[in-house]
Amino acid sequence: MRGVLNRLDRALGRLDPCDDPTVERLTVAPVAALLVALAVSLFTYLRLPYHPMQDFGHHLAMAAVVADRGRPGSIYTDLYTPIDALGTNSLLYVLAGTVGRWVGVGVAMRAAMVFYLAGVPLASLYALRKLRRSAWGALVAVPLVYSEVWICGFANFVFAAPFFLLTLIAFYLLLDRPTVGRWIATSVGFVLVFLAHVHVYLWLGVIACAWTFVAAFQERRLRRFAAVGLLALTSVAPSLLLLRRWLRRALDVMPRPGEWTFSNPSPKPVAFRYVEDALRDMSGYLKVLGNSELDLEVLLGFAALAFVCARLTGPRRGRPLLLELAFLLTVGSFFVLPEHTEQQAVIGSRQLSVALWLAPVFFEPPALAFRRPILLGLLALIGVHFFAWNQALNHYSGEIAGLRRVLAAAPPRQRMHFVNAIRADSNYFRTHVFWHVDKWYMAEKFGQCVDNPAVGGMNPVRYRKDPHKVGVNHTYWVEDEAIWANNDLVLVHGWRPTPLQVTIAYRRGELLLRSGDWELWSTKPRAAP
Repeated sequence: MRGVLNRLDRALGRLDPCDDPTVERLTVAPVAALLVALAVSLFTYLRLPYHPMQDFGHHLAMAAVVADRGRPGSIYTDLYTPIDALGTNSLLYVLAGTVGRWVGVGVAMRAAMVFYLAGVPLASLYALRKLRRSAWGALVAVPLVYSEVWICGFANFVFAAPFFLLTLIAFYLLLDRPTVGRWIATSVGFVLVFLAHVHVYLWLGVIACAWTFVAAFQERRLRRFAAVGLLALTSVAPSLLLLRRWLRRALDVMPRPGEWTFSNPSPKPVAFRYVEDALRDMSGYLKVLGNSELDLEVLLGFAALAFVCARLTGPRRGRPLLLELAFLLTVGSFFVLPEHTEQQAVIGSRQLSVALWLAPVFFEPPALAFRRPILLGLLALIGVHFFAWNQALNHYSGEIAGLRRVLAAAPPRQRMHFVNAIRADSNYFRTHVFWHVDKWYMAEKFGQCVDNPAVGGMNPVRYRKDPHKVGVNHTYWVEDEAIWANNDLVLVHGWRPTPLQVTIAYRRGELLLRSGDWELWSTKPRAAP
């Protein structure tokens, strides 16, 4: 066994991207621990068909439009414009929609989320080794991917995360020792991040600017100073051209810069958050489970371990502190960026999730007698995290039970209205996790749910004209004529009707299926024989 492990260590050494022989070698132990943790994480995700991700349904709908638009019988051809494949926020929809034509949109979107869950830890491993750090830090990324942006269901935002990390390292390597291959890798990385999500792209640009200034000021000669700046600018230029093109098109449907407003008015000249408000809200943004402090305590445990490692390890010369700089800039931006604007919600608080993508750089176990207990503590924290996560998912699976059977009974390519305000919240997770689950109907049956955000400049797929949207979401929906007149199906969750409402419902439509707390009604009852 020892001989096998030694051979594996030598094989990993040949694959190790770290080129510094004085750094701790890449061995079987951290790689095996990372693979086991990833297996647990992916099993946790794949074992349930629907997860508590609030806005995930919106992204399902966009991918469904890309997959079905233009095919015979599609209702999307007349409703939506073709996707702008060179616009921002389009990469996920193009890939999932194209692949979804053969494997199903739901399967393709879940594969994209697996790319995030596994891609961030693996990209962290590569980044840590390139920056001459211990491989054990990548293990921290496995539970930290379950952050606020995950539970909010920001699918294309998290899809950009692995590209974000890999592009950061490509940019560092370009500044460190420029080559044509590194310039191409950096340029392609910036383009992919832009196509994936504009928020992540813009923040990547902020970090790249900071790194460029650090690299430039290290040069003593003015000519070298200018060369570093020119090198950085040319590598970003292709993505900047795409950004310029997108802005010119988006301004047709977005407010002009002077017309942007903030949804949370403040007596201050600009609607930034007060520092005390941001501090009070920070714990909420770092929590995933709604009724438990356990996930926050696990996060604090990681922070404590990182602090202990820093104290015991001591300064390491020759190691660039660029990821630390990126982390501090990202956390600081949480207090500066506005939370909402006219065209985009949840801006500032997303930065804490981005900071968690960078957090593994702070975990480096010392080569001392304390090393083993610290590593055992790390494994214990990861185990506690996934135990709590799976317990909450077990409870949630009972809440979501019945939705899949109800949607399976729905006829394809019809119009559905979801009365999502009756019971939109879970008892076990934060946010309104049931708000947009009706979009699984679009992914599985290519029907139309009007509550699809295919409007505005942020979306690469848009309605051809404003849809007729029925804003009726209350327990007495059954009495509203607009729902029955403008939809073929009505999905209801947690409805507790009065006898009169039941009578009205059966007079106007037909109950297709009831399963658990979920009901599917047809607005057109079958004709009597």
